[in-house]
Amino acid sequence: MHLRHALALAAAGGLLAACGSSPSTPSGGGTFLPGVTSSPSPSSSGTTPTTAATTTPKPAVGPVLAAALNTLSARTRSLPALDPARAAVKSGNEDLSRARTALTAMRAAAYGASRNCSTVSTQQAVVQQQSGAAVAQAAVLEAQVATQRAGLTALKASSTAVSAAVAAQRSTLAQLPDVSAAVAAANKAVTDRTATANGFAGNASSLRSTAGGLTSTASAVRSKTGC
Repeated sequence: MHLRHALALAAAGGLLAACGSSPSTPSGGGTFLPGVTSSPSPSSSGTTPTTAATTTPKPAVGPVLAAALNTLSARTRSLPALDPARAAVKSGNEDLSRARTALTAMRAAAYGASRNCSTVSTQQAVVQQQSGAAVAQAAVLEAQVATQRAGLTALKASSTAVSAAVAAQRSTLAQLPDVSAAVAAANKAVTDRTATANGFAGNASSLRSTAGGLTSTASAVRSKTGC
């Protein structure tokens, strides 16, 4: 009986030796079969690793851009006021109104039941004087328009310089919202104030044209009456 048991153990040991040197032992116990590999078990936590969100830093305002912004701000503040131009339009229209009143009185004196050449002469002088005052206001207005346009040209150039400085530092206006807002405000000011300046230029032209027409009419009235 003991001999058989010893032979059985020897046979088992020979079988193991024939299968390989020393079998591996998996972490969970047992043995691996020859030629068969195990795959790692999934994470027991059941969660998927996540990547932390990153935020792109806002580009810095470089010295060239900062200088361009300072110039833009200064030129925005230094745009000429509109009040002098408005005052010139108002005064010019008042002068024309007085000239029209004088022309009406002149016609009444020239074409009335009894012609009054003295009144015709006096009222013609008023027409000429008030028409001349209106032309003077037109000149004031034209000077204001020129000043406005010069300021707007400078402001537009500053806006362009800011955009160029942004591009030069390899940034975009979208990345610098405050700078973008400043450029947009400047461009809007240029558009709006250009339209206003053009309107004042039209007012100046109208003052000159109307004043010339009143003066010509007064001269024609006097010529027809022979006064």
